[in-house]
Amino acid sequence: MAVHEIVLVGEAYERGFTHGRKFARLIHEAVREYCKFDASLNERVGAFRQNMTAYLADIFPELLEELRGIGDGAGIEFNDILSLNFFPGPTNLPIYCTNIVLADTSDGPIHGKTSDIGSDYKYYLLQRTSPAEGGEEFLSVGWVGTIWSEVGINSAGLAMGQSSAPVMPGQDGTGIPALVMPRPVLQHCKSTEEAVEFMVRFQMAGKGINVALLDQTGHGVVVEKAFDRQAVREADEGAVFCSNHFVEDGMQGTIPLKIEGIEENSIGRYELLTQVLGNRERVALKGWDYMAELLRIHATEERPGICQHVPPYLTSWYAYIQLPKKREMWICDGPPCQGDFVNYTL
Repeated sequence: MAVHEIVLVGEAYERGFTHGRKFARLIHEAVREYCKFDASLNERVGAFRQNMTAYLADIFPELLEELRGIGDGAGIEFNDILSLNFFPGPTNLPIYCTNIVLADTSDGPIHGKTSDIGSDYKYYLLQRTSPAEGGEEFLSVGWVGTIWSEVGINSAGLAMGQSSAPVMPGQDGTGIPALVMPRPVLQHCKSTEEAVEFMVRFQMAGKGINVALLDQTGHGVVVEKAFDRQAVREADEGAVFCSNHFVEDGMQGTIPLKIEGIEENSIGRYELLTQVLGNRERVALKGWDYMAELLRIHATEERPGICQHVPPYLTSWYAYIQLPKKREMWICDGPPCQGDFVNYTL
């Protein structure tokens, strides 16, 4: 098991074609596995796909051009590539993660994250992207065949990581899909403040997200976002974190995530970090090593852990540590308790 890697340069379609051609076999496999919906979902997925596509065409047409390139490079119909990129919206793909922001440590601002997932670990792809149409160069992790950004850092020193969150009712698919939303943030924003102001301009479709943002100045927040609502939690005493539920009052009234026990697991992880990060002296004293310690905390009989080993959907197959000042992303292939972190630098 290892995260796949690719370097993407040039215009959007060119980048997509390179991506699709290199990973054609895996993309075909992912489409077969995740884009064959039962009759009860076909109409809903089709409607969501149509409305998401129309929304993106108005605001980020270059993203659709990149998807068209992926499809052509892989030899896959455009609608199937759209379904692969958009299906987490109407179907609630189980990607359940923890994000931690430490705004001021001995190693500077640090962001840490786990990917608590299932067998889809085999599709994870690290993209180093230099967009010819403008914006920042960035490192970003998503799936092969997609423009997803689950975690990433850009050349301006802005780091980002997202966690799945509950669904806001009353949607028809008009908006940006959850895993796509952070991608234009990495390309077009230089700071946490810019990213928050950028995100509030756009509506989301499907499930919600918690997005941890941290820039090189140490400004760290968690953005809670779903459908037409957005709330922001600032770092408190230098730390802010999220799991898979919303905390802010304005983000309540959602439809719970589908996996049995995920809400209790999410609340347990959040309460654990609330307790552990109360000791600011220890947080400030340690930097990278302390973040690695946090990501390796295991469950006890009383509570869940940050490093999870709960099949089929709650295993921490990957972990990440990002240093905005150094433009570094460190990736651990495998649960962070078992593997070493490998450095990637912009």
